[in-house]
Amino acid sequence: IENGNLRYLPMEFINNDHSHLDKVDMFSLGVTFHELTRCSPPPASGRQYQAIHQGKLTLLPGFSLAFQSFIKSLMHPAAKNRPSAAQALKNALFKKSIRNC
Repeated sequence: IENGNLRYLPMEFINNDHSHLDKVDMFSLGVTFHELTRCSPPPASGRQYQAIHQGKLTLLPGFSLAFQSFIKSLMHPAAKNRPSAAQALKNALFKKSIRNC
């Protein structure tokens, strides 16, 4: 795995636990949303990298708490606690914009 890609992968995958592969993509989606809201790529190492992988996200000024909570759920450190893609699409944030999914 290239070092740049590690930023988007959850710790369980990095540690060769592939028992929740469907939830790896959800973590990556959460990191991508977090990156877009911060206008900055995720850290590649250090304290901030560890904090993100431990689910300790800083508040994002200008974004609703519901959206921030959604991002946090996607990036939950425990794979079993992350939503599936189908569950994520049922989030209230998407009710008006996604039909018949």
